[in-house]
Amino acid sequence: MVSIDGNPSANYYNDHWVQWSVKSPLLAHLGILTSAIYQAEAQKTPPGQSAVALRYKVRSIELLNDMLGD
Repeated sequence: MVSIDGNPSANYYNDHWVQWSVKSPLLAHLGILTSAIYQAEAQKTPPGQSAVALRYKVRSIELLNDMLGD
């Protein structure tokens, strides 16, 4: 964020969360998981039976567990 005069104020959101979310593999996998679930629904397959959706779901859970363990 930038103010009108061009001098940004201290912003915890930009300094911490944006940098974390851009580098986080978990958020990337959640986006891919969402796409895989949508694809399974479009193919008239339950997402719980789609191999692609299940693979990304398991990997996302593993990444979340690793993140929570740290």
